[in-house]
Amino acid sequence: MEQPHPLVRAYYDTILGFEPPAYAKMNRRGAIHKYSKVVIEHDGTRVYPPLTRDLIQAHLRGDITVAACLVDPDGLARAAALDIDAGGEALVRRVLELATLQGFRGFAQTSVNDEHQGGHIWFLFKERTEPERLRRLAQQLAQQAGISAETYPTKKTIRLPLGVHRWTGQRGRLLLPDDHVLDLDTGEYVVRQAVRLLRDLPQNEVVRLPHSPTRTREPEAPPVRPHGRSADQSFIRHYNQSVNLVGLLERSGGRIAQHLFNGGVLMHCPCPHHKHADARPSLELRPAKNRSRYGEFVAFGYAPQCVFYTESGQVIDAFSVWCALEGLPLEEAIEKLKA
Repeated sequence: MEQPHPLVRAYYDTILGFEPPAYAKMNRRGAIHKYSKVVIEHDGTRVYPPLTRDLIQAHLRGDITVAACLVDPDGLARAAALDIDAGGEALVRRVLELATLQGFRGFAQTSVNDEHQGGHIWFLFKERTEPERLRRLAQQLAQQAGISAETYPTKKTIRLPLGVHRWTGQRGRLLLPDDHVLDLDTGEYVVRQAVRLLRDLPQNEVVRLPHSPTRTREPEAPPVRPHGRSADQSFIRHYNQSVNLVGLLERSGGRIAQHLFNGGVLMHCPCPHHKHADARPSLELRPAKNRSRYGEFVAFGYAPQCVFYTESGQVIDAFSVWCALEGLPLEEAIEKLKA
């Protein structure tokens, strides 16, 4: 088998540092979903092929555009990223400048057209660490810049750098420290130059990242709305076992935006407290580890204004979702369901 080009290996090691066990492809404009995870049927079983270096080579050539989860199989990551949809290149530069003032070196790939005025901003680190610390850096930068941005790493996939945006047919511009700019659509030689520059870009020190509590045992943590001692715990457990959380949210107006590789889904939240009807989906449902307590899924809300917002170390179960949707306190909700 032909070995990938050394620059492909350099890109793979620089951006990822591990082989993602699954990946997604970006679809052209007009498709039902922006990204589709790649699945192979083998002997009646659904198999997710890994993101290999050969696929990265096709990504850099522009044959395909791939997206991957930045969290490795050990639950660690070494890249933080922001996805900005508005403000144009000027705002992307501002976020990079704010990061530089705080001692973080990053790069960005712009995506500017009549529908999208932003880009992806990346920060690479020398060592792996808890994803929460990396995402917290991205969140702080977005807050300081006064913008709304989707922040990574999460279980959701993100389009990898230097690829062609299939909706625009362009790669965009690469913004590097010291005002170095590359027009990635000039030619293949510029893409190769970009890989070399990213490879040689000094990576950040993990020790500089903000500290925050991590969800080491998410499903075992207290629910976001803790059930009181006087509550009928067996009733709540039975409710969680009998009600499908995804279906409950869909019946209430929630919409699935993406199926995740861990078996969960990313949803547009039905809560009325979102701008633009939660166009940037903020509700993640994951398979529960403690199913006897929580049922099939638990939820995590990432928008602070949302009724389902969860702090670090918190989860929300189906019963708590129903309480929030009905606007009922715990005891009244139990009485209503028992009636």
